[in-house]
Amino acid sequence: MQDRITKTIPEALRIMALKWPEHPIMAKQLSANSWQDITYKEFWEDVQKAAQILRAAGIKPTDKVVILAKPSYFWQIADKALALVGAISISFDLDITKEAFDLYLEQLCVSAILSQNKLETSLTDNIQKSESFYST
Repeated sequence: MQDRITKTIPEALRIMALKWPEHPIMAKQLSANSWQDITYKEFWEDVQKAAQILRAAGIKPTDKVVILAKPSYFWQIADKALALVGAISISFDLDITKEAFDLYLEQLCVSAILSQNKLETSLTDNIQKSESFYST
């Protein structure tokens, strides 16, 4: 099978952004009734920006990072940015109990929690980075 991509997910995404820069990859919800098509190029650029923010916040390869977000454009960007950094992305059901969540955080040795509004990390007490990225 010659067309099979044997690269990492970020590398495959970079190649697709070069090959089909104006081709839509997904739609981003702007409001209840409004959507915007996002191209491979736009998506890749957002992933790269998010990866820079994560690195600046102290996220390193092999760090375990929880993403607390509903399925959304934000979640897609965060997941791919973590892969680009080399970190491990962990997703939870948003209906998880606080007790279960706290237990998982302890057992998994989580380095950071990435939410749609902010990044909370055990590396620093308060990180305020690019509010436009962390907002939905």
